[in-house]
Amino acid sequence: MRTMVTAMVEQIDRRRSFYLTLVRGSGVADPRVSEVHDSARSVSTDRVMSALGLASSLRPVVHARWAYVEDRALSWSGDPASERTESLDELVAHCERVPAAVCAEPG
Repeated sequence: MRTMVTAMVEQIDRRRSFYLTLVRGSGVADPRVSEVHDSARSVSTDRVMSALGLASSLRPVVHARWAYVEDRALSWSGDPASERTESLDELVAHCERVPAAVCAEPG
């Protein structure tokens, strides 16, 4: 999962303007672009579900987590690298902990 999250954050950092348009704006004229984005999120969800051996009931949570990772990456990449309060490793580690916290059994 670390590799997937790192790759996503690095991609968003490199292509921040595109991602802002894709996830926050209505500027994507071609609906196929949105379909590719949704497909990538679904595939990523499937991979995390399989890697962590999670119950199928948690799929919506894992799927929504990708939106959280995107939002964190967009916020993080909005600051110049020299002014970021979190390193890439710290951001990725935080995003890795989210599924465990959200999917934990109450108790």
